[in-house]
Amino acid sequence: MDSLSLQQAKQIANSSQFLVGCSFDKYFPNATPILCITPCPSNELLKERFVDDYDCFGTTDLEDYMDEKEFDVIVIARALPDKEVCIYVSLKTFLENNQVRMVA
Repeated sequence: MDSLSLQQAKQIANSSQFLVGCSFDKYFPNATPILCITPCPSNELLKERFVDDYDCFGTTDLEDYMDEKEFDVIVIARALPDKEVCIYVSLKTFLENNQVRMVA
């Protein structure tokens, strides 16, 4: 997705929650089903830090990123077999890869 405001990212993430529990990637079978769809900063370094926080704490707290102006929506799962590492992809890429269409 192009950069979104926090409000837009939250709305998109909320409307995409029906995907939680679905297959993360049909071409990457070594992953858990989708665990979380959440807004996050669009800056790649901040996005990685955000996912690391989710990995360690199991939460998606945006408090540390409130000064950011551009956001994205990501899909999070864990790599198998040990489920120790979080993997993620932007929602836009997920939808394109899985040819999922969402109607607003």
